[in-house]
Amino acid sequence: MREVAYHQIRDAGEKLLALGINTTHSGNVSIRGEQEIYITRTGSRLDRLAESDIVSVPLNEETQGIASVEIPIHRMIYRNTPAKAILHAHPPHTIVFSILEDAIYPVDNEAFLFLGEIPVLAPKEVSGSPETGRLLADTFNRGTKIAVIRSHGSFAIGENLEEALHWTSTLERACQMAYLLRTMSEFRYRDIVRQRQAEIRKKSQAEKMAKGRGDEGRIGGSRQGKRGRGNAMPRGPSADTG
Repeated sequence: MREVAYHQIRDAGEKLLALGINTTHSGNVSIRGEQEIYITRTGSRLDRLAESDIVSVPLNEETQGIASVEIPIHRMIYRNTPAKAILHAHPPHTIVFSILEDAIYPVDNEAFLFLGEIPVLAPKEVSGSPETGRLLADTFNRGTKIAVIRSHGSFAIGENLEEALHWTSTLERACQMAYLLRTMSEFRYRDIVRQRQAEIRKKSQAEKMAKGRGDEGRIGGSRQGKRGRGNAMPRGPSADTG
């Protein structure tokens, strides 16, 4: 498992720099094992990772050693979500939008289809803090695959690092497009954001209504079942007794 984790983490680290998402020594990457987490060590260079740069730490113990300072956040997410891989990056356009906005809404259709509304979280303590880990875990459990810590960077989860990288690169490209649109027309940018917000509200309302109908159906079925049992004829004594 360690060798597999090394190759996957190294590949993700190289892609982060090639895509212009991270600088040489920023961000951290991890994979969940059976009872351990494989994560980049603190201060490692992501585009030139050696096997010694990948650290194994227990999933259910609070040890850190030379692992990334963000290991408490990774551990909190793994303990409380189904995530199998985590990618923390510092994408520049994404960070700028996290400073300006309380949530990010992609203006291009593809990113909006994949990501929807991207939450911007603002914990009091950021790097390696339990508060940040809890906020992210709660956010991911609501169905979001990527969230942004204000003025700090993004955290993405996935079944594997390729998926987490997909969410990260899609968000950064969406923020680049939003930046271009905003510089050309602030009015048009805000108009699209309002449209996205309306679409999300409409979808949320439809999901609540569907859930309400499902709950009513289950309750009705339960009541009908109880009435059926109540109307059954009581069993008399068996013919071979007495």
